[in-house]
Amino acid sequence: MATQNIIHITTSGTPVEKVETVTYLGSLFTQEAKCDNDIKAKLGKGQGLLSSLRTLWKSHSIGIATKIRPLQSLVWPVVSYGCESWTLKSTDEDRIKSFEMKTFRQILRVTWMDKWTNDW
Repeated sequence: MATQNIIHITTSGTPVEKVETVTYLGSLFTQEAKCDNDIKAKLGKGQGLLSSLRTLWKSHSIGIATKIRPLQSLVWPVVSYGCESWTLKSTDEDRIKSFEMKTFRQILRVTWMDKWTNDW
């Protein structure tokens, strides 16, 4: 069993508080160095942005190619910001792929009950 060294850090004589998670430059860092919560948070922000653009996605007068542009310039940067520091597991990849598929289905107005495969 490994022993843990407890380090006490002070700045100007004031001890620095130990926390479980911290957000730095928009990324969520945990004590265990897992990316799960950061990925979930980024996908949640992306989902919120998708919801705010719902009238755009439902518009019949705007073409699909034009709808893809806000997706690429607004939604994906929010979701992928800080992704360079992620260590992805297969479950994380699946979560990101399902979010991507959900966004395309919203733009194309395809419900989950339609019998279209993801390859389509």
